Amino acid sequence: MAINQDEFHFLSFVYKYLNGSQTLSQNSFHVHFFSWLSIFGSNEVIQVIAARMVMYLFFLGACFYLFLIARYYLDITSALFSLLCYLSFVFTVLNGSSFRHDSIATFFFLFALYLFLVKKESIIYNVAAGLAIAIAMVFTIKSAIHLAVFGGLIVMKLFFSRNFYKTLVSVSGFIFAFLFGFIIIYILHITALPDASIASQVHAISNAYSTFVVTHQFFPQFKIFKLLLDLDWIIWLFLSSGTILLIIDCARKKSNFENTYLFALLIPLFSILIYRNAFPYFYVFAIPTATIFCGYLLRKLTYRIKLKQQIICFALVLTFGSVVFKNFVTYYSAFYPKQINVQHKILEVIHEMFPDPVPYIDGCSMVSTFPGSGFFMSSTGMEGYLKKGESIMERLLTLKKPRFLLANVPHLNLHSDDPAKSYIGLSFMTDDWQTLKSYFIHHWGPIWVAGKHFEFKRGNENHRFKITVPGLYTVEGNQNVLIDDRLIQTGDVIKLETGNHIIKNRGSPGLTSLKWGENLYRPAEKPVFDRIFMGPFL
Repeated sequence: MAINQDEFHFLSFVYKYLNGSQTLSQNSFHVHFFSWLSIFGSNEVIQVIAARMVMYLFFLGACFYLFLIARYYLDITSALFSLLCYLSFVFTVLNGSSFRHDSIATFFFLFALYLFLVKKESIIYNVAAGLAIAIAMVFTIKSAIHLAVFGGLIVMKLFFSRNFYKTLVSVSGFIFAFLFGFIIIYILHITALPDASIASQVHAISNAYSTFVVTHQFFPQFKIFKLLLDLDWIIWLFLSSGTILLIIDCARKKSNFENTYLFALLIPLFSILIYRNAFPYFYVFAIPTATIFCGYLLRKLTYRIKLKQQIICFALVLTFGSVVFKNFVTYYSAFYPKQINVQHKILEVIHEMFPDPVPYIDGCSMVSTFPGSGFFMSSTGMEGYLKKGESIMERLLTLKKPRFLLANVPHLNLHSDDPAKSYIGLSFMTDDWQTLKSYFIHHWGPIWVAGKHFEFKRGNENHRFKITVPGLYTVEGNQNVLIDDRLIQTGDVIKLETGNHIIKNRGSPGLTSLKWGENLYRPAEKPVFDRIFMGPFL
């Protein structure tokens, strides 16, 4: 599958850590385990694919424990059907093994849940479960959603317990293991980061919580949910039907009291009602345990039919399985790698242009091995930028001196005269937009480089300009020019220092450009692609 925007961003954390510039502990615990990615060459696409192989193992582990949990409550066929439903959701096909912290956190959650539910009063297994969910929390604060599942289960266990003291001891082991495990691992993580204090990290986590947990808007991503409902309606039908059946069984007291624990497994799914970033990839993290209700539906139907006719029962299982598997095949074939070759080509060109890392600007740290400038330009990042209401580009360009801009998000399309808009209509402030347009000139495809563009409307016309990035500049155009009274021919390279300069044409009207770098590499073929990423950057 094509690399997602935040996968490149996730990779950039690793290189910030290796370069000693990673100071935020939030969502960066993975940097201690993926420094080896640099051995896979300079192209970030290859490195993300290598990281995805590790994520695929975590995903397989998550599927294994999801099956074991389902098997604890259901028969083998129904448990396998639950797993098939999870695998066949369109968001799982697209993001199941993406290079994100979600894949790792989901594995540790399901591993902890298996120990907590199946091993019951064992103190050792409860302690192991507490440590597992602590690790998940260090990887991502979103695991607090999973932690709520354990909160619900603890209440239910204590309520239904036949040996209250023994149950209290076991769940206490879980709670203390989680608390001490989280504190110790988190402190070790912070101390491994340069210039990171516990106070600043706690403040950053608090800000993240207030940003992503929305209390003033109910169901903030309802449109995303509706789209997913339309795409996977048959699986959602199975899930909701199974939930209704369990409610009916519990109301009629026809279900084992332990089956009531299954309701706690719906808690992560209900988080979409208040979680701001409930985008498709989030459902991989939120929905696995809810798919057990799909299996519950199948078990109830097959149990009733088995009493009458086994052939009909087999036909029902085959039909349900075929319908869901068709869902998987359809989406996998539809979204099989398309943009990934485009991404590889763009990064190949950039690394050919700049063999050594240089500062740059883009929307998602796509050139992860280079020091990025600016901020992560997702909808959250853009909303935060606009909320401050302050122009930032003039200062950023002066301090960071980026050599190029990669227009890999719609709102960085500098071809537009007015500020270009993102997928949801967000754009840079006019001052910042004009600053970017005056700083960069087009080079190839989505790549813009530091430079100046001049239009001479008559002969012997002067233009004053300011250079922010010192270094060698290549002169491109249809005539010779004078720069600071030096005669420069088209194609020549001139060294310019920071500050003000004067350019003058010597002939007829025409166009001239100064482009940073010494005849930077540019592919002979023109780019033939429109999109770099598979979906919108939300």
